[in-house]
Amino acid sequence: MLREVIVCGQFVRALLAFAGQEWTETNDDFISNLMQGPASDTPAPFMGPPVLLDIETWFAVSQMPAIVHFLGETLELMPADPKLRALAMKVAMMPTTLSTS
Repeated sequence: MLREVIVCGQFVRALLAFAGQEWTETNDDFISNLMQGPASDTPAPFMGPPVLLDIETWFAVSQMPAIVHFLGETLELMPADPKLRALAMKVAMMPTTLSTS
């Protein structure tokens, strides 16, 4: 399954690589042009990257936690147990709050 990733972060790249998925990335000019155009011309409403476009289904989603949740579900990476699923979502949301300093 090929995915088009519009300027994705390292966490999304790591998840795709872990799942053995192929993806392509667009450049900054592409995202800048999308953001300057009308919302109707974008694959999904967004304020900025990342945006994931599933080429096979033409489904687009933005915001890293939503992308990670979508990939976890569609790639069958989420645990079956509800408690473990909740912990997986906690981990998925951590990169938005982690600092490298």
